Parts: sequence; C-alpha cells; structure tokens
Amino acid sequence: MKDININYKISVFGDFGDISVSPQSMVVLTDAFQEYELIPNTFLEKNSTAQLPIVRPRLDAVNNEWNIMLYGKRIDVQQKIVNEEGISTEVVGSFKEKALNMLQKMLDIFNFSFFGIAFNTTGEKQDFNPRIYSRFVIPTNYYLENEPVEWTLSSTARVVWELAGTSTDVNVISELSRELDALKIQIDINTQPGNVNQQCDINVIDSFLKQAVETCELLLNDLNTDDMQDK
Repeated sequence: MKDININYKISVFGDFGDISVSPQSMVVLTDAFQEYELIPNTFLEKNSTAQLPIVRPRLDAVNNEWNIMLYGKRIDVQQKIVNEEGISTEVVGSFKEKALNMLQKMLDIFNFSFFGIAFNTTGEKQDFNPRIYSRFVIPTNYYLENEPVEWTLSSTARVVWELAGTSTDVNVISELSRELDALKIQIDINTQPGNVNQQCDINVIDSFLKQAVETCELLLNDLNTDDMQDK
C-alpha cells in the first residue's frame, strides 16, 4: 500500500497574541529561519472577540513543504510530503528534528510559555485491500455480502506518558475512512486540556513528539499489515 501524500504537524498551545506582524518581527523571523529558507508572510485569523480578522505572521518554504503558522492561541509547524513510494523512517525522524529546532528558535526569539501540545498526521492511500472494512468492523449480514465503499471509523484511547519526568494524560485519536478509491487516515495525539502546566521547556515538547511519532508508526504499521493480508 503506497502513501500518496501525508502531512505532519506539531502544535503548541498558549497565549501568543503579542507576537504581531511588524517590520522588526519579520526581519527577526527572516534571520532566524534563513537556514531553512523560510520566507515570512502573513495570514488572516478570524477571532470571535474581534470584529475584523487579525493579521498574523507565518513562514513558508518556497515549495510549500514547510509552514509555520503563529495563531493567537497556537503555533503550528507543519511538513507536507508528496511521495508515491511511501514515507520512510528517515523522513519521520527528519520532521521531528527540524520541527523541534524550529520551535526552539521560536522559544529563543519570543520567550513564550505553553500549556498544551498536539501532534497530527493525515494520509491518503491507494492500492488497498477493498475488503479492509471487515477487518475493523463486524458487519451485518448485508454489509458482509456488500462491502461498503464509503465509511468512517473513529477510535480514541487515553494513555499516561512521562513528559520530561512528569506524568501527563494524553489522548490518542485515529480516524480511518474510505471514500471510494481512497483510504484516508487521520491521527490526532494531544495532551489532555489543562493537564500540562504553563511552561517553556523544549524537553517537554521533545519527549512528547518522540512518543507521538512512535505511536503514529505503530498505528500505521498495524494498518499496513492488516491491509495487505489476503489481498
């Protein structure tokens, strides 16, 4: 089964409203992310408390593979990959290393603190077992004879991870769906709201991202193994 495209995103949640668009901040961001060839840009963020959208800073790679979005309450670091031959372990490891370095630069520049972390990945696959539905669901007699061509299966687990020496409740959410000729998977791994104290320790993000990537690999490997059997 081939990965047609996949996105990786790490998000930190906090109060980042003071990180505004200005000539000074854009120059600082340009210098800080020069090694990644990220170009400062802006976007409009809708805010429920403001009458008009707020202009917020962002950074984009020329080929749009990497993006950093600075929302008022969230910072996203995202990598978009298009690879018909599948995603290698080296690519996943590279995302972890670069994303951590980018967030460290943000911490160094703006000295912010955060109270939540999330890791998201989305992927779309083709060349899959058309009877994969019955591997995850016990179908009724009708659907056993007539395999559904569109369906969605969502699962959530709550686990406890050690993040830099602190026990933290973490939600592991996956959604697997089929839309005609495409099999789509979304994975959302996040700290339980209100479970991470306000802090600015990159080691917490490092520990979270390491375990999140390992968990994501396990979920995808389980899917690939089951999907290819009896094909």
